[in-house]
Amino acid sequence: MKFYKYHGTGNDFILIQQKDESSLPTTENIIKWCRPHFGVSADGVLVVQPSKKADYKMRIFNSDGSEAQMCGNGIRCVAFHIKKFMNFENSNILVETNIGNLLCSISAIKDETNRVFVSVNMGGAFFEAPQLFFGSHINDSIDEFKFTSVSVGNPHMIFFLDNISENIIVEFGKKYGQNRFYKEGTNVETARVINENSLELSVFERGCGLTMACGTGACATVAAGVKNSLLIPNKDIEVKLLGGSLFINVSDDFKSIIMKGEAEFVFEGVLAT
Repeated sequence: MKFYKYHGTGNDFILIQQKDESSLPTTENIIKWCRPHFGVSADGVLVVQPSKKADYKMRIFNSDGSEAQMCGNGIRCVAFHIKKFMNFENSNILVETNIGNLLCSISAIKDETNRVFVSVNMGGAFFEAPQLFFGSHINDSIDEFKFTSVSVGNPHMIFFLDNISENIIVEFGKKYGQNRFYKEGTNVETARVINENSLELSVFERGCGLTMACGTGACATVAAGVKNSLLIPNKDIEVKLLGGSLFINVSDDFKSIIMKGEAEFVFEGVLAT
């Protein structure tokens, strides 16, 4: 099976194309392909399929084989792939996802082949999401730490701290990722606000663990920052992740989030099944 390797801000993926939905990769194969050292190594598998509702459809599977509702870095890679390898002429690409159709715009080509700048309208942010978590938790407390719950199609538990490190995010991710507030677990973020225009962010993803970047996590964190009057709405906020920066613009009514960032094609090959 042919595959393509991509990354968005260091969040890396195996991408495969399918003609229909009848032959999704098995959980066993996803785990095998994503395994570091013994497989291709990736945070997840992106599947591009035909769509009756949009230009194409995206499915995203975590490295443990579970399916995710959405992936912000992944959808940028999918948009680039559709443009680069699937002979799609328009630079505006409508992608069907598990949270609805999202419009991607390829706005700048960084070089002739491998890197592009993609913006995505990610929809809105929600502070009550009964299908994902119980109640509303805006600047709520767990242990001695304040957190805010946000849904951007998938759940996020965001802590604003004075200091963040790899040890802290791994500790928080393992401790709070399966806590009682969330019905099927949650992504966990630790953030340090630099000023009202920028922040540093670390992410422990549900189904992946510590990652170099998380697009939905960046969107949810900026929304939480705006909600808690730490960040400015209607303005590009630089989110500095381990793999690089994303730029997130959250409207003051939280109904629109625009994510901007790079996507890069790395290589292609053949997967053993």
